Amino acid sequence: MHHLTLIILLNSLHVNGLVNLALHQPTWEQYPWPDKGNDFGSENAVDGMYTDRGTGGQCTISDDGKYTATWRVDLERVVSVSHIDIYYRTDNQNNSQYLERMAGFFVYVSNTTSKDDGYLCYHDELTNRFMLSEDQHINCTILGRYVIYYNERRQGAMYPSFYSKHAFNELCEVEVYGCKGIYGDDCIYPCPAHCKDRRCDTNTGHCLSCSSGFKGLECHIVCNNKTYGPACALKCGNCSNGETCHHINGTCLHGCAEGALGDTCQEGCQSGYYGRNCSHRCSENCIVTSQCDRFTGQCDGGCKPGWTGSTCNQIRATNTQPSSCTESYTIVIVVVSVLIVVTGSLINFVIWKRNVAKLSRMSRENMPQPTYKTEDKEHQYTELEEVDKSKTYEEIHRYSN
Repeated sequence: MHHLTLIILLNSLHVNGLVNLALHQPTWEQYPWPDKGNDFGSENAVDGMYTDRGTGGQCTISDDGKYTATWRVDLERVVSVSHIDIYYRTDNQNNSQYLERMAGFFVYVSNTTSKDDGYLCYHDELTNRFMLSEDQHINCTILGRYVIYYNERRQGAMYPSFYSKHAFNELCEVEVYGCKGIYGDDCIYPCPAHCKDRRCDTNTGHCLSCSSGFKGLECHIVCNNKTYGPACALKCGNCSNGETCHHINGTCLHGCAEGALGDTCQEGCQSGYYGRNCSHRCSENCIVTSQCDRFTGQCDGGCKPGWTGSTCNQIRATNTQPSSCTESYTIVIVVVSVLIVVTGSLINFVIWKRNVAKLSRMSRENMPQPTYKTEDKEHQYTELEEVDKSKTYEEIHRYSN
């Protein structure tokens, strides 16, 4: 009577809107029954049938003589679990011996196939055999993909006297109840529109995860602050005019700003290009040919001789006034140098002229003077003086003639 009342109570929960998410889902067990001639497979625990809780093909029965026993069902995606119902083997008898095999069992919900990564929903620690039931209703409000049934008999450990020597999983049905796309006590409220796969918490309605481009507990907030994608975790690229990108796919609605390329404007310009959407070529007048800043177009290393401007596209004027301190300083140096040269030349010319005049005067002073007339006179005078006074006038006169 006790078990019949419990089954009726459990069945009454099925109509409240909760869905058995484990029905006909993939299963696995650690030690299958080795004789394939018997229908004791792990899938029997989710076939929806447990009117025969013995060996009639509605229960999974594991191999004998093992010290651990593991069985699991894959719900195929992370779901919002409300509770788990377990119907253990009884061989269709009340107070059966199979309670000894069920004693001490664990139930985990995990996002992986390992129980060690999961959440422990329940562990049977009853020490009174008569308090244990083959029908279990386990409340476990949790998000997860795998429901894992586990039991063990560790060698050397002390267990209550009624525990079996070995571990088994003899499950006639495991039902995992939750809402699918809906939530609330009666599963009457639809999950928010932007919940990914329309999955939300059975009790609160909070999304398990958001569709791309949305965030928040109910995924009602569009990505902002120049973010996009799943959980708004991706950064927008360099969109035109500093605009944000599309909140779902990250594309720039009005193209790329300076220096960027691609649908999401996260690629830099190819070598030799710059500007908005990388549509401009670097100048051929760059010292490093056609290499420039991808944002401004300023040439790497400056401009070739004869060219100027930020992009080296202006011809340098040759007769313009000095435009910088350096150019002015250079001109001053040149002017001063010319003045020095001219002044030095004038001084050298004056000195040369003076020297020429001096040399001319000295030359005239040192030149020999003609003295032949004077000498003749002197000679004449000398000759006259040397004439013998004893000579007569006639003789002198004759000599002179």
